[in-house]
Amino acid sequence: MYISYRGKLNSKHYVCSGYAKGITDCSTHYIRQSVLIDLVLQNIQEVVRSANFDKKKFAEELHRKMDSKSDKDFKRTIKEAEKLTSRCTALDKIIQKFFEDRVCGKISDKRYFTMAESYKKEQA
Repeated sequence: MYISYRGKLNSKHYVCSGYAKGITDCSTHYIRQSVLIDLVLQNIQEVVRSANFDKKKFAEELHRKMDSKSDKDFKRTIKEAEKLTSRCTALDKIIQKFFEDRVCGKISDKRYFTMAESYKKEQA
């Protein structure tokens, strides 16, 4: 979305960027800034009323949502750590193979040191 201005007072509105850029098949659609502000304000007021009506329930729901997000973040972090650990293991094997190729004379010392340094930097 992007904001568009018309010549009249209070005529700011947000236009679908997909339509504006011609990258989607949707028809033109937009929302006036004043309508968007009213909708956001209504939503905030509803959340505040809910929080004031049953503070304990609101706090429990908030904690549940935060825990759910934390669980997702934790799982994503674990998955990323596993990928990085796997890559480090693979790099160790590659460096070892390069060393063996160097010892056997299959690659030059210069080539070995260049590649080994590159892989060691990736591991760091």
